[in-house]
Amino acid sequence: PMNSLPAPRYINTGPVWSQGQIDAQSNLQRGNLLTQANNQNRDFMNTMATRGFAPNSPFGMLNSQSNLMRANAGAAANETNLNFNAAKANSDARLDASRTNAGMYGDYIRSLAQQQQANANYNLQSQGQQFDIFRTLLQGFA
Repeated sequence: PMNSLPAPRYINTGPVWSQGQIDAQSNLQRGNLLTQANNQNRDFMNTMATRGFAPNSPFGMLNSQSNLMRANAGAAANETNLNFNAAKANSDARLDASRTNAGMYGDYIRSLAQQQQANANYNLQSQGQQFDIFRTLLQGFA
């Protein structure tokens, strides 16, 4: 008889991206956009100062606020896209892992069934051989 087949090692169906990783990436993108906006504001204010405008001029303040608002709007859109894409990646990974695990489980069950069939055939053949030996012995006494 054959030894029992070991159970397969199933694939982890956990998420690919954790919420902490998503938040860290989102914060990094937001920081980059705000840094860009602040650099643009500084450059614009320097240009305005060379032309004689005061640092607190209404035009300079409007431009600064507009840059910061655009940066925050871009960061919010990036965060939404990042969360959506991460959720989709996590969902796709779980689905793929579940499909793979189901296939492995099916293969494992088929292998166990084949093993049981082989064991049954072995047992039948072994019993048939024992019966033939017993019948030969009985014929010798007759």
